[in-house]
Amino acid sequence: MIKTTNKTNGKVSFFLKETYKSLKLKPSKESMIMINVYLFGYRTRKSTGYRCSLNQWDLKKKQLKTGKARLGNSYEVNNFLLGLKTFVEKEISKYLLTPESFNINEFESKLKHKIKGIEFKKDIKTSNLLIDHSEKVVESKSDTIKVVSQRSLKQTIRLLALFEKQELSYGERIYLKDVDLSFYRKFKRFLEKNNYSMNTVGKHIKNLKSFMQDALVNGICDNQKFKNREFKVLKEDTTQIYLNEEEIEQLAATDLNEFPMMDRARDIFLIGCYTGQRVSDYNGLTKDNLVTLQGRKFIEIRQQKTKAQVLIPVTTKIQNILIKYDNNFPEKMSEPVLRHNIKEAARRSILNKPIKVQYTKGGKLIIKEVKQFKLVKTHTARRSFCTNYYMKQKPIQDIMAISGHKTEKMFYNYLRMEPIERALAIADSDFFD
Repeated sequence: MIKTTNKTNGKVSFFLKETYKSLKLKPSKESMIMINVYLFGYRTRKSTGYRCSLNQWDLKKKQLKTGKARLGNSYEVNNFLLGLKTFVEKEISKYLLTPESFNINEFESKLKHKIKGIEFKKDIKTSNLLIDHSEKVVESKSDTIKVVSQRSLKQTIRLLALFEKQELSYGERIYLKDVDLSFYRKFKRFLEKNNYSMNTVGKHIKNLKSFMQDALVNGICDNQKFKNREFKVLKEDTTQIYLNEEEIEQLAATDLNEFPMMDRARDIFLIGCYTGQRVSDYNGLTKDNLVTLQGRKFIEIRQQKTKAQVLIPVTTKIQNILIKYDNNFPEKMSEPVLRHNIKEAARRSILNKPIKVQYTKGGKLIIKEVKQFKLVKTHTARRSFCTNYYMKQKPIQDIMAISGHKTEKMFYNYLRMEPIERALAIADSDFFD
């Protein structure tokens, strides 16, 4: 007869996975028989591999009924459950004698092997948990990577934990050795099921690969299956707009005096349109960034991302903004507040022409029309600068000297022209002369 074993810091019992309330409505419905172990504050639940209905389950003894209505293999199943209980009790007794030797991951692996009837062999290299290792990677990089990168890596870890909880059997964990093409496909489907876009799915796959690469390089795990060509980082081009010079002028001329925060956000954004910098560089400029060379005023920036130093002439449009703020730049804003107010400023500037967008979300291609202002982002400023000066047929190397792009390939990724605009630009050039 199987009873619940109560000891200091440890106990074991069996139960049916489906709730008693749901099974009572359908007493003949089969449910998985689960083992529940509580040990040193950790709770582990695993499937025993056997099923039965509420009619066949002895609620008091926590085993299959053995009366006249018993199942043909009830004694066999009960002996198996008793064997599991005995095994767990011995492990509990062992850990109670030497608590310092307790390792929840090792115990869960032992229990899993026992249920499957496989001999357990302790292997330090393959016993590492993916999430534990990933957390250590983020912690070790906390002083060397940007906050936004840390946030991205932590989001991936959170989703891996959610995947464990929702997609695996209770208490089952993901080990570094388990990350293969099968896991890749399951994790990808899980992200799509949770309605993430293709590029977001790709971002988390990329982070996952970086965790695995760290484990491989540091000799923690020899799993290289993540390097398979099918274990790929998904990516698609999304609709990224730019504002032409007329639209930028329209935004600059919009009266926002009644909305000080929006007014300042608009001016910060305009600085980005006139300088071609990333938001991390154009948001937060101060007087210290102004230098004079041979009688000409320049903005001197050491770009945060690339550490490249760029010099940008202070144009009349930039100077007008400086005058508005007592010969200084607008005060820096937090990026969430900046993004929100830029969109609002664009909306009030009537940047609302319909734009067709398409992207993949939840594994499905979505095509729809949205108002232009909804697509205006902090990065739109940089794209606008590059595209507008390219349309003016300015030398690409000169534009790159200001934007800080290292290669023409990277630069061309920023151009956002419609086919008609590109054709007109070519026609106005000396291409066919």
